[in-house]
Amino acid sequence: GPDGDFQLVLPVGHYQLLLRPFKAASVNVPVQVDAGATARVELRWEDDPGAPRLRGTVVEPDGSPSPRAVVLVSEEGSDEALRGGGFADEDGAFDVELFGVESLPGRLRLRAVSGGRQGSVTGARPGEGAVRIRLEPGAVLRGRVAGVHGFTLVLEGEGLSWRGEHRGPWQFPGERFEVRDLPAGPLRVRVRTEQGAHVDTETTLRAGVTTDLELSAAPADTGEPPAPR
Repeated sequence: GPDGDFQLVLPVGHYQLLLRPFKAASVNVPVQVDAGATARVELRWEDDPGAPRLRGTVVEPDGSPSPRAVVLVSEEGSDEALRGGGFADEDGAFDVELFGVESLPGRLRLRAVSGGRQGSVTGARPGEGAVRIRLEPGAVLRGRVAGVHGFTLVLEGEGLSWRGEHRGPWQFPGERFEVRDLPAGPLRVRVRTEQGAHVDTETTLRAGVTTDLELSAAPADTGEPPAPR
């Protein structure tokens, strides 16, 4: 979390904890996990006061501060080339330490995420003033699974890969479902009932838009599930 706390539920065994807060260096600590016991570990990280930084604020779609938003900095044109990251504070302000940017010929892209709300700014460079990132509204997914009386819903998508709370599973009574504050982008929707009926389908969500699905669950012993109607 933004205060540095973390919790992992692990099988018994010996583990190596690797701390890499968006930096090239790392802290590596061994820990032994015993059955029924809680192993407590404290990892210390010292910032480099001479490192280049990017500062700014993250605001919600209505312009209010976005507390605890995640901020990621990458090379412009490549989200995989991460150059820094951190969390906004309670006022939406962030101060991100960068690494490996001194020799970059281009500029940087900042991406902020809070729940399903996302925003980005391109063309940034350290020392050129504060950056303001405005988040776009989250998407809404709702729909009906015809002929069922309760089901489990799981969502899969690139924007959900590190947001467990937005993947489910969710339990819905009856036929209808609605999930709010989802990130825009391609999405796979998986529905399962206790009787084994199922449907797997794909859709694309857009920021601030409600996507409606009308689904028919296929029995467990059929072949490919049908697409949404």
